[in-house]
This record gives sequence, C-alpha cells and structure tokens, in this order.
Amino acid sequence: MKNKLGYLYAISSAIIYGIMPIFTKSLINFGINPITSSFYRMFLWLLPIFIYCKFIIKIDLSLKKKDLIEVFLAGALFGGTSITLFSSYKYLGAGCAESIHFIYPCIIFIIMSFVFKNKPSKAEILALILSCIGVLMLADFSDVHELSGVIYAVLSAFFFAFYSVSIEKSNMPNMNVMKSLFYVNFFGAIVIGLYALVLKIPIKYDFSHGQWGFLLVYSFFLTIGATLLYQLAIFKIGATKTGILSTAEPIVSLIAGFIIFSEDMGINKIIAIIFIVLAAIYIVRRQDKVNE
Repeated sequence: MKNKLGYLYAISSAIIYGIMPIFTKSLINFGINPITSSFYRMFLWLLPIFIYCKFIIKIDLSLKKKDLIEVFLAGALFGGTSITLFSSYKYLGAGCAESIHFIYPCIIFIIMSFVFKNKPSKAEILALILSCIGVLMLADFSDVHELSGVIYAVLSAFFFAFYSVSIEKSNMPNMNVMKSLFYVNFFGAIVIGLYALVLKIPIKYDFSHGQWGFLLVYSFFLTIGATLLYQLAIFKIGATKTGILSTAEPIVSLIAGFIIFSEDMGINKIIAIIFIVLAAIYIVRRQDKVNE
C-alpha cells in the first residue's frame, strides 16, 4: 500500500507540473519575468501553510540545528533549480531546456548508487534507460545556439537531483510533511529573492485583483499540489523511483499542448511517449511482483 501511494503521488505530481506551462503562458502575458513567477510560487502560500501548521493541526514548527541545516539545503537547492532552469530559457527553447533538465533522474541514480551505495534493481536500471531514451527523443537540439543555455539547464538538473536526494537522506521523512513543505518553500523564496536583489531583477507586484487571484491559484497547484506530492512520493518510494516516474511530466505538457494549442505531435514524440509510459508501467509492475 505504501508503494502504491508513492507511485500515485509521483505520477500526480508529474501531471500537475506538466499542466503548469499552460498557465505560465498566461503569467507571461501579465508581464511577469521568470524570477517573479518562481518567487511567488514559493512565497504566496507560506502564510496559509504556517497558519494551518500552527493553529489547525498544531504542530511544533521549531527545528533542531541539524534539521535547520537540512531544510535550508533542500530549500536552497529547490530555489536554485528554478533560477537555473528559467535562466536557460533565455538561450534555449523551453522544450530543449526541459529535456536537458530531465537528465536529473540519471543523476539521482548515480548519486544513490555510487555515493550512498544503494544497489539498483534491474527494474530501476531498465526503467531509467527507457525513460531517458523517451526524454531525449522529445528534445529539439536545433534550439541549442549558446553553450550558456546548456550549462544552466544541466545545472538545474543537478540542483533538482541533489534536492530530491536531500529529501530522502535527511530527517525530513520523519517530519510532518506540511512542516517540511513550509521550510523548503520559505528558504527557496529567500534564495530567489536574494538572487533578484543582487542581480537587480525586479519582482513585479502591481497586478490587478484578477491577476493576484490567478497567481494564488497557480501557486496553490504548484505548492500544495505538485511540490507536496513530490515530497510525499520520495518519503514513500525514494528519490530514484520518484525521479523515473516524474519523466511523465513532459508527456503531460506535450499532450496538453496538442489538445489546447494544437501543437505538433510527430511520430518521434509518440514513440517517446511510449518509451516513458513503458518505463513507468515496468517499474510499478516489477515492484508489485516483489511485494507479492
């Protein structure tokens, strides 16, 4: 049951993340730069989460020194992921940048296997290969014009991989998930805010009431939805399996773009979808057989 919930959390997180680029296009129409959208997605629900933790479920929000260091590290890596991924968009097409970013399951696999000496199963290895082939087939490397964009996208993959591993290997799985969610977003918002301050990147705030409402909904789905579910998935099934299942995200973006914006769906993309879906099915089915 624990594993099944973990798979459900990972796939649900990937679906939400995959749909969000549709809403991001609306944010761009508001004149919002990527740093502004990254900041608000982490910042806007901090107060409601704090109130929920402190006064509704009444949990202790204090942190021991070790826990403080761990959640700060996770939050900084989470914020760094947004900064580097969005920075890559200046030099690469979004699809190409996302495809490079999705080497992060491979990085998680390497970290867990060689740093933490976790012996991977054959199912994990095969699923990782299938998902990586699928993601690479979705990439359009004709969009690569500057090395800077590739470097930023690769950095985003490393940041997110280490963020994922830091969640699994820290004390966070023993915390209330809302408490860990609060601190990860809190420190992530601080990192992005400091980055904007140092580089003098303006964080826009003069929105209409309707635009603020849209931002709140956008932040809700990413924070209370995708980020929370991703953390829960890691708590249940670990960073490696969660990373592999999260490669469903570009599939969701692709299908959503095809349905809503009539974007191109060539044979390469269809084959890529098949590879990624097979990877997800295989790893889930193999785990079910292990549990029988």
